[in-house]
Amino acid sequence: MTGRRSSNKRSAAVAVGLSAVTGSCVFGAVVGTTLASWQDEESSATSFAAGTFETQSQGDGGEWAHHAAGSSASLGAEIADLAPGGNASAPSAGQSHYSSFRVRTSSDSSRSGKVRVSDLAVDGALARVLEFRVFDAGGDRSCAAAAAGPGTVFLVGGPQDYQQVSSDVTSGTGMTIGAFGSDPAELCLELRIAAPADSNSGDEAQGASAAAVLTVAVAQN
Repeated sequence: MTGRRSSNKRSAAVAVGLSAVTGSCVFGAVVGTTLASWQDEESSATSFAAGTFETQSQGDGGEWAHHAAGSSASLGAEIADLAPGGNASAPSAGQSHYSSFRVRTSSDSSRSGKVRVSDLAVDGALARVLEFRVFDAGGDRSCAAAAAGPGTVFLVGGPQDYQQVSSDVTSGTGMTIGAFGSDPAELCLELRIAAPADSNSGDEAQGASAAAVLTVAVAQN
């Protein structure tokens, strides 16, 4: 009887030990789940709106408006009686004629811009004998010969340089115009008959007429 009791005690001790091990395994699994990383989120929001960019121009005595191709602003009265200067032995360029032209952004344009001359188109025979330059006539200057002096900013040509109408326009200099119609560019187009070459009688240009269209390109800043 004594031996049997001892055997039962040993069996009970083993059973308790297994139960303790099993319990520790279950407890460990529960602790692992409880200690998982907590997570939360924060968010922010904003709205976007594109700016606006539109230009307007004004010719000689005209109103401010957007003048696209085909609806050009007027550069003034017709220029008549164009001719070269000098004489057969000492030819020179003819008298200069001046036309003013202004460019600005519209009143609701939120972006400023940079103005450059992109083209002067003249049709007919006169295109081969005309030369021109374009300069800044803003501030205290006016669109006249006196304005094309020292310190003048030339968009096309220079103090002593003119460009042939029939060639591609070279305009490396630009003028800045402000947003919302501020700081308009005051441009002056000077046009004249170039000094003829010795062998050029001018027969093809005499009595001819033509229309000139000055085009400027304005890129937003």
